[in-house]
Amino acid sequence: MDREDWDDDDEPYVPPLPPEDRLWRHPSEVAASLRQTAVASAAPSAPPGRLGVALMSALGGALVVAGLWLATTTFGPSSESVRRPVEFVALDPTVATEPIVVSSEAWVETVTREVADGVVAVTAQRGNRIAEGSGVVYQIDGYILTSHRLVAGADRITVTLSDGTDLGATILGTDVLSGIAVIKVDATDIPAAVLGLTRDPLVGDEVILVDARRPITESAIAHLTADDAQVNVRELYGTATDVNLHGLFQLDQPVRRVADGAAIVDTSGAVIGISLDLGTNNGGYAVPIWFARLDVAQDIVDTGAARYAYLGITGSDLSASRAAALGVEGGARIDTVIPGGPAEAAGLVPGDVIVSLDDDDVWSMSDLILSLRTKRILRSMQLGYVRDGQVLRTTITLEMRDTDGL
Repeated sequence: MDREDWDDDDEPYVPPLPPEDRLWRHPSEVAASLRQTAVASAAPSAPPGRLGVALMSALGGALVVAGLWLATTTFGPSSESVRRPVEFVALDPTVATEPIVVSSEAWVETVTREVADGVVAVTAQRGNRIAEGSGVVYQIDGYILTSHRLVAGADRITVTLSDGTDLGATILGTDVLSGIAVIKVDATDIPAAVLGLTRDPLVGDEVILVDARRPITESAIAHLTADDAQVNVRELYGTATDVNLHGLFQLDQPVRRVADGAAIVDTSGAVIGISLDLGTNNGGYAVPIWFARLDVAQDIVDTGAARYAYLGITGSDLSASRAAALGVEGGARIDTVIPGGPAEAAGLVPGDVIVSLDDDDVWSMSDLILSLRTKRILRSMQLGYVRDGQVLRTTITLEMRDTDGL
């Protein structure tokens, strides 16, 4: 039917909003739409292991940045739509520029200056005790990622911006299973860091730790030594049961106490992780930014708490001797099955060894936990397991975790 044939001719046709006018877009959508047009020139990242020189473009051209937009409308005689960015995501370069060779000191200082305004000082007060750390602004309207340990249980939180302005902050939520917290200041337009949500850092990559309490000229250089580290934080966090942080970046430099919640930045200036002070002497740790932002922070803002898929078991890594006896290379052994949970409903019993979940291979308990992070609650999927030497499969429907266990 032609538009001329419509009955409501007196109402003009209004085309739908383009996709980019939605309030929030997944970074993969942003990347797909902006790759068609070069929004800025960018140089390739510096190759890992080169402290002497770094390859970088001219100042301000180090990142290809997409804005996640907030659309607002003013109604009245001259009604018009206003779009402003609330969040910035780094994209892969679409246009390369001629690199400039500079010293490592100049490279570190330049990259740090690019991101420093989006890193804030966080001061948490509990009674007469004061803890100092940092946070990363991820939206210009005052949303900040920081460390669970830094702010959990605080009576008062103060955020100090890069220009020295002090703002009171409220805790939106903290998450002991990730080590991440989200706090909020009352602001409408403060500097935000560029997040490397689409980046995939590699072991050996050089990174910079940018915290709000260290001069720009003294930013620390570190190397990524692992991308799947786990740390038991039961004693550190004071939890009643064992709590392990999984899937952490491990660095060859320790994280200072006042750098808890600071930014781990790649050579282009994109934030790829949130640093955690875990009180260890064997290097530092950081939570990958994609997990901190897209999973933990999004859940906290939406519901007040991070949500995790629940299998309904406790388990342990399969020993080498037991794996050899079963003819498998690894797996997650079920120690107990929690009554009424998904595992019991699927027919799993203690002693079963989980070797796959959906399309993910499971070589250890950590693998199982990381796989569960990517699964949707109330979705049915195939689970592979070994029982009495036989590889079997069952259908399991995951629930939302609200108790101990996995």
